[in-house]
Amino acid sequence: MTVAARPCSSLVFGVASVCLLLSTLNSCAQQEEPEEVSDAGPSTEARADEHLKQVVADIFEALLMDFPTDALLVELTLELSYLYHPAKAADLLTHTLGYNPENPILCRMMAEMSFDNGDYEKALAYFRKASEHSPQTWELRNRIAESLIALGRYQEVVDSLEGEVGDSTRPGRSHYLLGQAFAQLENDTRAVECFEAALEANPQNAQLAYALGNAYIRLDRLEEAKPHLEAFRKQQAGRTKSALAAASERREPEVHHSASANPWRRGEIANLLGTLCARGNELYRAEQRPERAERILEQGRAAFRQAIDLAPGQPDSHREFARLYLLTDQSPSAAIEFAERAAELESSASNHLILAHAYRANAEDDRAIAALRKAIELEPEWFAPQSDLAWILATHTDAATRRPAEAIRLARRASVLAKHRNPYVRNALAAAHASAGQFARAAKVAESALEMARATRDEALAADILEQLEFYRKGKPYVSFDRAIWGTTASGFRSAARQR
Repeated sequence: MTVAARPCSSLVFGVASVCLLLSTLNSCAQQEEPEEVSDAGPSTEARADEHLKQVVADIFEALLMDFPTDALLVELTLELSYLYHPAKAADLLTHTLGYNPENPILCRMMAEMSFDNGDYEKALAYFRKASEHSPQTWELRNRIAESLIALGRYQEVVDSLEGEVGDSTRPGRSHYLLGQAFAQLENDTRAVECFEAALEANPQNAQLAYALGNAYIRLDRLEEAKPHLEAFRKQQAGRTKSALAAASERREPEVHHSASANPWRRGEIANLLGTLCARGNELYRAEQRPERAERILEQGRAAFRQAIDLAPGQPDSHREFARLYLLTDQSPSAAIEFAERAAELESSASNHLILAHAYRANAEDDRAIAALRKAIELEPEWFAPQSDLAWILATHTDAATRRPAEAIRLARRASVLAKHRNPYVRNALAAAHASAGQFARAAKVAESALEMARATRDEALAADILEQLEFYRKGKPYVSFDRAIWGTTASGFRSAARQR
């Protein structure tokens, strides 16, 4: 399916984006820690990295000039700039909002940036502005409540979360935030009610068990507090034990997926290249320019091939080359070839996740499930493989493969790890409940996922959820004939990457 450019600002912003982007690329490259250089010159790994950087700069510049109003490209520019030039990114975002002061995506980005920087008043103002376009979106209302809590304005939290919508529609996190506000207002009776409702919606959440136990203690209801505090203690001990066991089995240091001080650490630039090529392909096809669409894909493929030729032992180029094939629905066999090689070079969760996607696209479901289980084993605190596996076990066409109970367990855990903010994960949880015959709960969770998708303007996902909701409301599970897992979509994979 092709996607038209999403407008976000004027052509002036497109030019400003290019200028800031090129400045970021150049200055970050200069700040990169130098590789050891032998008498023969830079290492093959350094030459491969330099090649990918140059191709990304060229593609980014061309796309921003051709599609200066596409929001995904703007978001990528702002994200990249915010990671490595926060002040410049903030200036650019402020400049952009001057052209589009009502744009909800830009308002949300400014709110999140302000919240991360501790400017909660500004965050509150922009979260409220973003919510004007979708006032019934609980995700935004929760972010408003979090900003108010950070500012110590607890009564406003109560007014915000209680005043407009009945308890029957309030998601678990909203109950939790409301409970926090009541606790700070020393109304522990109401706090207990809210924490109980939150725990009912998310029974595996240790933080909720701890909050409820403490609220009971403040009410001197010690016997009722004990099981919740004991549950919290057991969950924390179990996580520590699992983490230690996993660490002891690793021969190499664990790879962490948070942003590095060096923007060009291997993997990031390759991931960006794949995302840009896939988005460019979509945009050019939407404008009926198939030759340009194919040219940008070939530019990306050629860049990956050269990087692999220069540094055949680097897994990231193999993995992201496979992802590019998946994002553009091309050659599952080629995707498998490069994904298998990436997993051979480095047995990481990211590599096994992409390998699972490749197997799934090629209708090799047993191998896809095995790869996802391996990804979960390698990185049990990452939500993406757990959500993907839950989706397969909940929606598979073969009843013998479906495992509703395990799907629910995996999806609930994934939702906790994603802080209940990822619409793809919530959608998987809805499908899992439906596969177990819990249709009312499935519909409720799907409705929350729909709100999140609409809040982030993910129209494709919103359409999918609406289709699935019709099944749940009719008392039917959803069976998926689509070979893609949610993470193979550009927005889905980027969502997963941002929240790791």
